[in-house]
Formats: sequence, structure tokens, C-alpha cells
Amino acid sequence: MKKNIWMVLAAASLMTACDYNEKYFEGFDETDQSNVQKYTVEYTEKTFKETESAKDVIIPWLTQKYYTCDNGSFASVSYMQETTEIKEVPVLEQDFERNVVDKEATDVAGWLNYSVKGTAPWYDKAYSNNVYTECSAYKADGEVQSWIISPKFMAEVGDVFSFDVCIGNYKGDALKVYVSSTFQGNSGSITNKYTEWEDVTDNFSIPQEPVKGYGSMARAGSMKLDEFAGKNIYIAFVYEGAPDGVTTSVQIDNVLVMRNESETIVNKEVDEYDYKENEWVFKRTVPSGLLFETITMQKEDFQ
Repeated sequence: MKKNIWMVLAAASLMTACDYNEKYFEGFDETDQSNVQKYTVEYTEKTFKETESAKDVIIPWLTQKYYTCDNGSFASVSYMQETTEIKEVPVLEQDFERNVVDKEATDVAGWLNYSVKGTAPWYDKAYSNNVYTECSAYKADGEVQSWIISPKFMAEVGDVFSFDVCIGNYKGDALKVYVSSTFQGNSGSITNKYTEWEDVTDNFSIPQEPVKGYGSMARAGSMKLDEFAGKNIYIAFVYEGAPDGVTTSVQIDNVLVMRNESETIVNKEVDEYDYKENEWVFKRTVPSGLLFETITMQKEDFQ
């Protein structure tokens, strides 16, 4: 009789336990032993170089860190990744913008303005709120050969040289463009026997119009300076004319030498992984725009 009583009590206890679990643990199923997890973690052991694949390191790391979860688990892993950005920067830049007196000789820091022949140097002009330098043999007192020479700079492979030009009252080709690595930076060195100037005019398109009036200031083209890479060079604009011959007016503006430079940037990236067939599998790298939008929304949720 006592034995039967204990069996009845045990059965009642078991039924009570089931009722308790169902009441206080919603969704509890004694037969469901799955361990599906969602992890949001940060990998801080290193910053990945641009040439490195983060997933090749993070997958083994996840495997070691989270190995008891079941299929269907998910991991969002943030980490730091280096990237290289290419920026175009000016090595030489001259737009001649400053307060000027019309037809005064152009005097810009670092530039040499010198007349080898005659007394008609490059002079300042302004039109439509734009300042530039100009030279002409019109009404000159004799033959003109005037040089305006840039500051010295070290050329590198990939450097690109360009300038804007405008022609007025065309009467013969008056402009030459030269580059030198032997010029000494003073007026006495312009034409001496130790200085060599390379004529690069053919790399540019110099207008031969209009015959009357002035054209429009526009880019004359561009040239790479690769052949001068590793050398300190000067760029010269040379006007040659005479009042009884070539009298074309030449205007020069926006002299540029541009260079591509690389910069290393470190950004936070986020990769997502799914756990399938007992291993972590890369799903995707979250696009930065979507990541920013998600972060913004999360912040707004707490306001």
C-alpha cells in the first residue's frame, strides 16, 4: 500500500513540473535542445592590411571562440581595415590671382620674369574678374624675347603639366614652352652655355586665331613629365616677336603640375557570417552606407 502511494506522488510531481515549465518558460520544449545564437563581436587582435583578407583570419577565430552553437547561428564581426586612397595634389600651381596694376611687369614669388631681348616683359592683365600674365611685341621698341620661369621642383613619374592660354590678334606663332634641369635659377643662366632647355611646345595646342580681337582662355593640353623624373626642373614660357613681324598677344594662366599621391586610411568594416554544417561561412561585408544608416537609426531609437 505504501509503495502505490509513492508512485502516485511521483507521477503528480512530474505532471506539476511540466505544468511549471509551460507556465513560466514560454516556448519551452523538452525535446528542443538547439543552440542557435546571434553574436555581435569586435575583432581587435590586429588591423588588416589592404592586401589581407580579413575572413581568412576571422573564420578560424570564430571557430575557436564559438564552437558549441548550432546551424542557423549568425555572427556580425567588426574589425579595422587599411585602404589606400589616391589623391591628386598640385606640385606647382599658379593662377596669378592677386591685386595687380594693369600692364605692370608680372612679379610673382618664386617666378623669374626677364627679357633677354627688348624691354617688353610679361605683364599683368585682368579681364572678367580673372588675372593672368600677357606678353606682346605690338608697339614694342624692337625685337622681343621675354621669359617667365617657374620655381624649381622635383619631378616624379606620373606628374602632369598643363596650362591655359588665350591668343589675341594672331600674327605668327609667338609662344614656346621649355623645360630645363640645368638652369641655375637666375637671369644670367637663362642662355649661358651650361643651361639646356628642352622644347616641349609640340605637346600643346596653341591657337592660331583670332586674327582680330581675343579668343577665350582655355586649356592648351597636358604632358607627362616622366622623362624628367628624379630631376629638379624649371618650366619656362618664352615669347618671341618683333613690332615689324610677329606681334601676337599671348596670355597664360592656371599653370599646374599635378601629382597622384597615396594615403593610407583605416576604416571600421563589418562582416557577417552564418554557421552551416558545423562551420562558419562568410556571408558578406556590410556596405558602408548601409552600416552608417543602421548606426544612425540605432542612435535615433534611443533619443
